[in-house]
Amino acid sequence: MKRDSAYYVRNDGFGVHLAGAGTGIKQTLGDLKPDTDYILTARVQSAPEAGTAASLNGGRARIGVTVSGVTYSAEAESAKLVVRANTAAQMPEWVLVSIPFHTGGETAAEVFAETVRQAANVDHIAVTLPLAEGDARALLGGAIMEAEGALQSSPGMPQAIADGFRQTIDASWTVWDDSAATPAGLEAQRELLEDALEVFTLRKALLAALESAKQLSGEMIFDGEDYHYPPSAKPPLDAVIAANQLVLEDSLAAPGELSAAAEAVEAAKLALYNTIVLPPISIYAAADMQQMLFSGEGWSRKGLAGDYLMDGEGFMHFRSSTGEGNNQWSKGATFYSLSRIGNERFALEMDYQPAQGDWPAFVLRAQVAQESVFGDNQSEYLVVFRAQGVELQKWINGAEDVSFRLVFPGGAIAPGLNSVQLGAADVEQNGEFAGVRLFFYVNGTRVFDLVDRTASAVQGDGYFGLALYPPAQTLKLRAVAPE
Repeated sequence: MKRDSAYYVRNDGFGVHLAGAGTGIKQTLGDLKPDTDYILTARVQSAPEAGTAASLNGGRARIGVTVSGVTYSAEAESAKLVVRANTAAQMPEWVLVSIPFHTGGETAAEVFAETVRQAANVDHIAVTLPLAEGDARALLGGAIMEAEGALQSSPGMPQAIADGFRQTIDASWTVWDDSAATPAGLEAQRELLEDALEVFTLRKALLAALESAKQLSGEMIFDGEDYHYPPSAKPPLDAVIAANQLVLEDSLAAPGELSAAAEAVEAAKLALYNTIVLPPISIYAAADMQQMLFSGEGWSRKGLAGDYLMDGEGFMHFRSSTGEGNNQWSKGATFYSLSRIGNERFALEMDYQPAQGDWPAFVLRAQVAQESVFGDNQSEYLVVFRAQGVELQKWINGAEDVSFRLVFPGGAIAPGLNSVQLGAADVEQNGEFAGVRLFFYVNGTRVFDLVDRTASAVQGDGYFGLALYPPAQTLKLRAVAPE
């Protein structure tokens, strides 16, 4: 459609599917204003080839426009995957691309979309006037695209809620498409839509918490060999799920109610994890941390080859910056690469002085030693520790499984010296793989000790490592005799 010398193409699924590398489309648009600034926008979604699983090392698209002999373009691919509850299925999220361009002396421009790698979906292709000339309409259009993306990435939302949000979006499209709409009317509709989007986003967080809790409840084992839950642990979780499912389905629930409901579900999940009955972590052999820490050649992604520093107190220094001294590496992560480690535990003393914004983490079962923790082929668990608490994360092929993320509040890691034991170990039920036990103890106190039974559990062995973000951090480690 065309409005005020602007074009817009949209579709409720996707506007076009580009089936493989080198595939593309193009169209010449006329009746543009000469010597005028415009903005080309589009949404891109990575789309693996038919018959393959969703992956972030899949589709990458290039969107662009050629006018007056000049080509303006940008590349994009999905930044993360949305995990569908109770299945292993994942779907890439949509990414917004925005490209300013100038028409020069021309009144026509050729818009194109093409794949750079594998396959991609492209939708909501738009050429609009810049904010200076059409700010109210452009702002409403941007809000609509954000709302469309939120709705498309929420397949498990109750139908009545999704339909209500769909109606708000469609009403916004109607206003956007009305050439007689006044700036005040466009602005009023944008504010209405953004209010609805804020509530829908909170509802999405509650939905994710409920789906994860339901999966956990459905997988509870009460008579396992390696681990089990006491039967008394299930009813409290199920009661919290049922109560907050009603909040999710309540179209009149206020933002505060939705936030409180999500927090209640997450708290119930953590409470359940604390009831699990597990053998002591001493059943797992202790990794030889002394040998690992002082193996200068064993750490991947080094910044300065052969430069490893042990201080007078026996600590090995790790840092993510370049410069002098210490065991360094690039891109903020390093792995002990001489051997893959399976069902062993790591016993360490750690000296760390947290700073605002720090993001240090231990890495368990990394699958690729020479790749970043966020690399396309990388899968692992991260134990992220900060002054405000500890996060357990799982990354699969470069994308975080956000439905698995667990946050353990409180100052488990105090500034200065801490004794830690952590690890990942496969567990079995009736002689078959049943999940991955993940544990983290600080100064003898359990922070978490639980079992990942999801389909994406990182089974088998992998590399132990460290991640320090942002750069210019230092973490000091030394081996201790395990308890």
